[in-house]
Amino acid sequence: MVDIRDQIEDNRGTIKKIQLLIPGYAGYRRGEDLRDADNILRNQVANILQQGISKLNDVRTQLLDHPDKSMIQSIGNVIFSVEDIAGKIRHMSLGYSGISWDIKVTPEVEEKLYEYDMQLGLNVKAVIDSIAPLLASAQTNDKNKFLAGISDIKGKLSSIEITFNNRLNDVKNIKAL
Repeated sequence: MVDIRDQIEDNRGTIKKIQLLIPGYAGYRRGEDLRDADNILRNQVANILQQGISKLNDVRTQLLDHPDKSMIQSIGNVIFSVEDIAGKIRHMSLGYSGISWDIKVTPEVEEKLYEYDMQLGLNVKAVIDSIAPLLASAQTNDKNKFLAGISDIKGKLSSIEITFNNRLNDVKNIKAL
């Protein structure tokens, strides 16, 4: 995944560059830029998951005529899980503290949250990469490969959930001043 922090920094306009020169405001500007990058990253990850849902629906469509309806249920459960995770990622809380908030989010915490979101992106890519073999097994009616593919995707979704929950716990554990 592309590190959006660099793109945000490279595309700062004149006003933002001037803000970086103001003592006491420069840290705020950097924090805002990092939050913007994190928000863009999370939306990109959620959008990639939405594309994955479309591909998973193609797999489900392929199975409509299959005599073993449990396979359709399996893919339906995976689609439901991916939709749930996409919503969580899109709407997860920012590590925001602004200028005068009661909770102080340090740049180190912001960086950690961004790193979690980068990891989410890598995990999401792994899920997306697993869909094509799943579709192939559905097209060839290879139930064993299909079930192995479903199991593989569920394991990857579990990794996403773990990363998401770790990120959420870190946000909850930010201490008030």
